[in-house]
Amino acid sequence: MKPGFYIKTFLPAILVIIIYTLAIFLVILPYFRTSLLDKKKEAVKDLTTSAISVISHYQEEVDKGEISLETVKIRAAHMLASLRYGSDQKDYFWVMDTIPQMIMHPYRSDLDGKNIKEFKDPQGKKLFAEAVDVVKKNGHGFVNYYWQWKDDTTKIVPKLSYVQLYPEWGWIIGTGIYLNDIEKEFDEVSSRLRLFSFVIIALVFILSFYISARSFHINHEKMRAMDKFIESKEKFEMIFNSATDGIIIISPTGKIIEANNVAIERSGFTREEYLNTPIQVFFGRHPVLTFENVAEELGHKEFFSFEFDYISKSGLEVNIELFVKKIQYEGSDAYLAVARDIKERVEIQHKVYNAVIEGEEGERSRVARELHDGISPILATIKLYAQSLKDASDTNLRSTLSEKIEKTINDAIQSISDISNNLSPHVLQNFGLIPALHNFIEKLDELLALEFHLAFNLGKSYGNTIDITIYRIITELINNSIKYSNAKNIHILLNDNGPIYLKYRDDGIGFDYQSALENKKGMGLFNIKNRVNSLKGHVKFTSSKGTGFMLEIEIPVMVNKNL
Repeated sequence: MKPGFYIKTFLPAILVIIIYTLAIFLVILPYFRTSLLDKKKEAVKDLTTSAISVISHYQEEVDKGEISLETVKIRAAHMLASLRYGSDQKDYFWVMDTIPQMIMHPYRSDLDGKNIKEFKDPQGKKLFAEAVDVVKKNGHGFVNYYWQWKDDTTKIVPKLSYVQLYPEWGWIIGTGIYLNDIEKEFDEVSSRLRLFSFVIIALVFILSFYISARSFHINHEKMRAMDKFIESKEKFEMIFNSATDGIIIISPTGKIIEANNVAIERSGFTREEYLNTPIQVFFGRHPVLTFENVAEELGHKEFFSFEFDYISKSGLEVNIELFVKKIQYEGSDAYLAVARDIKERVEIQHKVYNAVIEGEEGERSRVARELHDGISPILATIKLYAQSLKDASDTNLRSTLSEKIEKTINDAIQSISDISNNLSPHVLQNFGLIPALHNFIEKLDELLALEFHLAFNLGKSYGNTIDITIYRIITELINNSIKYSNAKNIHILLNDNGPIYLKYRDDGIGFDYQSALENKKGMGLFNIKNRVNSLKGHVKFTSSKGTGFMLEIEIPVMVNKNL
């Protein structure tokens, strides 16, 4: 096989791979890294704001004259020293003042009470002095430096901390992100994406190789057949006019001296007009290609192939691949050309490119759908607890609510970890679908003036995929009812008497769901439809303004038993 043939055949595939690779490494991965860091930064800002909010409650006690400021500061410092968060519960808060003097550091008690203005990290940065400068300028901000890994003094890693001033006491509250944690998460996603990309690239190469090898083999065999039968006029004419590709014989001067019916019909000319017409007429718009170029190439090659836009008499352009070979025709030198319409091959290459793009978009859509359906309901629950905590005056109730907030936040952290590893929520994974639903609903039932009417009757588990799908759908629907419907009652029926059947109904204000679907205003509705369709199920929405909302779903059990 000739190198030039492979270059022409593989060039579109190589361009697709280059574009795809550049998109992955220059756009998608940098965007993901930036997005991941931004989310982490936003999380530590929220945590610090929450810590300062707690301190402000202590100040309220001082303002009421119930306790002295010094006593309150001691209690606040102890409280902040005991706070932990993160997957291993080792992330912490630290406190200093604007001198700067360390007030409290849970893992570096040797610094407590000391002036730390000249304290430097292993790279020589005066990190605490920089933190003071940041809060004096803006009241809050981020500081980069190197610090010990949580409670391990032997391991020094890069860290990004958020610091915020509590001006009433002159305190600076800080907590941070270990950047190697972000790199670890990024590397996990990057590895999966690289593997996914490798598979796609391999498939593109295999398919392109198959197409090119098949095309070359077919055309090479045609050329060999032409050589064998060219001496027999009768056999030659039979093959000549029965071929599905256009076959043309060209004189050394570039004029057409013979052609089969396919070639003539494609041109739009009559046979008399077509014969003795210069071949150059049909690719005259090509900026470089001339018949002289073709003849020159055949001076040192067995045959020459190229692609061009063939121009018919009516001006119609057809993408053609032309194979040209030197032959002896009626005792003289001539050129045999086989013209093949490669529209189908071009369309296949286009489909391959679209498949690459759709695969990338599908993965991004899946991650977006998991984040929307998995995390939003938990965050909504946290918000409800926080609102209740704000309004509560009873100390025991506030303590209970604080515990619930902490537990629900841990659930959110766990769910994010599960999503990143493509796993189910830990409550669902550990206890099953029905207990997980009861657990979710019980958290809401304690706080809301909302009646849940549940009828769960599943005979068995149908696998991780179906359990996650049903769990996501129900929690999304409950979340929407709480936020938008003003419902008083929610009815949920789930059974498997035949297909798996889910019926969800609330008595809220309702909405025009058809308009929402057409205008693409509800991501939740689209996610539900997509999830059910992926399981070969059926979904039906019933709602209008003022009549509440109802959803019915059927999932065929036999189709999905082995999922």
